[in-house]
Amino acid sequence: MKSYLTVLLSFFLTLGLCSQAVGQTPSMPPSSVFYDKVKDGTDWTIGRPDSRTGPGQAEPVKVGIIYPLSGDTTELSEGSLRGLAIAYENLKNNRPGSKLNIEFKFYDNAKTEEGTKLALKKAVKDNVVAVIGPTGSKLAFAIADDVKASELPMVLSRSVSHKITPRGIREKESLNYIFRVCFNDSVQGIALADYVRKDLKKAGAVIIYDDSDYQAELIHTFKTSFKAQGGQVVKESYFEVSIDNKMIQKAGQKVGVTPDFIFVALTSRHCKDFIEQLRQNQITLPVLVGGGFYQSLLSDMKNNPNDLYLGFHWVENQAQPTAFSKEFRTRYPGIPTIVDSAPLAYDTFNVLVQAIRNVSGPVNRSSVRASLARISRFPGVTGEITFDEKGECLNKPLIICRVKNGTLGNCQTIREVANSPTSSTSKSTTEKENIVESPTPQPTSAPAKKDNAMLIGLIFILLALVGVGAIIWGGVIIIKRIIRRFRSDATTCSAAQRDSFEPIKNVYVVGNPVKPGDNMFFGREEDFREVRNWIKTDGPKVILLRGGRRSGKTSILLQILYGRLGEEGEAINCDFHSIAPKVAHDEDLPLQIGQAVLANDKFSDLKEILHQQGHSATANLGRMARECLTRIHPRKLLFLCDEYEAIEEHFETGKLSPRALMWARDLLTLPVHFIMTGSRDFEGVLRPVLSDVCVIREISMLSERDTLDLIRLPVKNTLEYRDKTAKMIYRLSGGHPFYTQLICQTLVNHINANLFRRYALPDDISATVNFILRNPAGHIQESWRSLSVEAKKALAALANTLKYPTDYTDEDSVLATAEKLRFRLEPQQYYEAIAWFKEKTHLLEWDSGMIRFKQDLIRCWVRYSYQTGEQIADGRG
Repeated sequence: MKSYLTVLLSFFLTLGLCSQAVGQTPSMPPSSVFYDKVKDGTDWTIGRPDSRTGPGQAEPVKVGIIYPLSGDTTELSEGSLRGLAIAYENLKNNRPGSKLNIEFKFYDNAKTEEGTKLALKKAVKDNVVAVIGPTGSKLAFAIADDVKASELPMVLSRSVSHKITPRGIREKESLNYIFRVCFNDSVQGIALADYVRKDLKKAGAVIIYDDSDYQAELIHTFKTSFKAQGGQVVKESYFEVSIDNKMIQKAGQKVGVTPDFIFVALTSRHCKDFIEQLRQNQITLPVLVGGGFYQSLLSDMKNNPNDLYLGFHWVENQAQPTAFSKEFRTRYPGIPTIVDSAPLAYDTFNVLVQAIRNVSGPVNRSSVRASLARISRFPGVTGEITFDEKGECLNKPLIICRVKNGTLGNCQTIREVANSPTSSTSKSTTEKENIVESPTPQPTSAPAKKDNAMLIGLIFILLALVGVGAIIWGGVIIIKRIIRRFRSDATTCSAAQRDSFEPIKNVYVVGNPVKPGDNMFFGREEDFREVRNWIKTDGPKVILLRGGRRSGKTSILLQILYGRLGEEGEAINCDFHSIAPKVAHDEDLPLQIGQAVLANDKFSDLKEILHQQGHSATANLGRMARECLTRIHPRKLLFLCDEYEAIEEHFETGKLSPRALMWARDLLTLPVHFIMTGSRDFEGVLRPVLSDVCVIREISMLSERDTLDLIRLPVKNTLEYRDKTAKMIYRLSGGHPFYTQLICQTLVNHINANLFRRYALPDDISATVNFILRNPAGHIQESWRSLSVEAKKALAALANTLKYPTDYTDEDSVLATAEKLRFRLEPQQYYEAIAWFKEKTHLLEWDSGMIRFKQDLIRCWVRYSYQTGEQIADGRG
């Protein structure tokens, strides 16, 4: 009986192997193309062409390195490349390295998300067994899902966002493909809070942040741990909003705590600007920086009055240099202090090589992934490396350094940082290659004839199943080929199609005002017509264009600046957001307005009037305005004042007194109009001066027609929106110009990177929305943070009630959802929150008492991000 079964199983295994061989695509010869512009021009090949790394493994093992090799590099990428180069040279020169046969292939990601996705595609196509991932969280996050889908292990050196590594542990999935050798932002936030409370003895925090999604968990964990230890957050502020000592002290008085330090969670591009802001505003509070601070910025701290504390993964001990430090100094002299990017990359390279070494059989993606998962107590330069089941590195040290005179000093390891507890699931149940099933016991007492009959019956049954399976399998293949032949929405394409594809030029503008030369401004005709009539008929002196952030107010002013109103007036650009930091006392304000007048070429020769000695800046500005009006008669003078709230804040904090508006009272008696933008009505000192002569023009969403023009016309000759995809975008954005362009920009990137065609389909919109949900724009998060807890709960309950874009719902259903998902929302709180949204925003819309989101993208994001009340509680929302 056993011999018959053995023969039968051998037959079917042979049949299966043969069918697999027939269906395989002939393997292409390994690519020998290398990027030649790599630091130090090193040869990134280990071993001899005829060496073998395991049984049956004759070809070299290919490892991808996704790094920025073109354009302006950063300190992070430059330092990381140095670390990789040292690790490579050590491996190449050591005798044990000669037993390996590894080809390290570089892929340039050009420091962009789409470039990183394309680099990963090339690496997958080249059949690499693993990749050393990009530097920085944003780029690593962009390919996290693709890494999982490709079952390709990726090792990261200095990408700290907590969102990256857990992406392989979802629902019932058990295998993780992303590993990193550093700690993440979650544990860094906890460690920094401990340091502030226990070592620095600070109790009142001012938190400064920017629009980066990758700092959110750092802020959250820091705040949570800080508050749990008795600390108090005095104020949170966006870094571009100018803060001063009075504002900080006023915030402290409100909560009854003296602010005694600043916690900074900024990306590198914003750190220098914030340092300058501290210097200008003479803020001397100690500053603790969590990530994002580059060593080159230390020189900017030489004349700064603040005590600065920086957190690192590793810092060179110059008194007791390690072997790595000595080798680094030999190869790269002149660097003041070696910090973490180079040694982390060095450890990343070495730990991946060690994982390849540890593979006993054929080296492939599965075996390398399993080997990485088993790495434990690997002796790295930055500390021992042990990966947990999520790919996190356990117990890495956090180094805190105090800056003195622009140099690092007094560095100390504050503690071993332990990552979050992980699941107790054992590797033997999560890794398929380690599962061995016990054979089923075979009967021994049955007669031989019965065995033969059973065997014959089993053969016929198996043959019948094989035949039916072959028919079904063939039918499925035929149907798939028919669908691929006739469906125009195939997401795959031939190599020839990819190679011949000319990327679509992405003209959509996100985050910046639309300038006339961009040809991206559509609609608003009624707004321009109304403003033109008010000016032509000598109507209201002050026109306030009121609307939320990113609603297009600044773009409207730019259109007026470049002549959209025709010959009715001469425009002066007064950007209050830029003027506000330059204003320290009353006379500075009219002086800066005068400087804006001089920026107009027609009035650039009036400098002497503005700076005439013996007269105040207010009087000089009045004389200057009268001279301007004489030159342009009969046209009016139009002062375009963007973001008036920036100046309003100076009056609220006491930096400016009511006398600072005397120039405005004077100009309002002349043929002058102020066209101002803001998100609220005039308050405080501005109200009595401006409100009586003001008319408010609400800047709402674009009409459906104007939105569809914004979607289609900029790419009229390069991209076709099929099957109502343009209307899907309108439903998602609700006519909001920022969200419309965000969706379109992301869609074009998706098509260029993945689809290689010149049309968009509904499935493409779904993929685009999913990407935005995982990588939300800073404006989405900033708008959410500005809401009260009750408003957040109301929106979250509403979003989780509505399942589809076309749905409306009623109040009872939303309250039932709130109770079910533990949002703890009282009916009165819900009604008040919804009434506020109805009065102050354009986020929601009503139909016969039923309600839904006007901007469905926000419904999707809220539903994706907040599915229970616990996610909003304690400041997590």
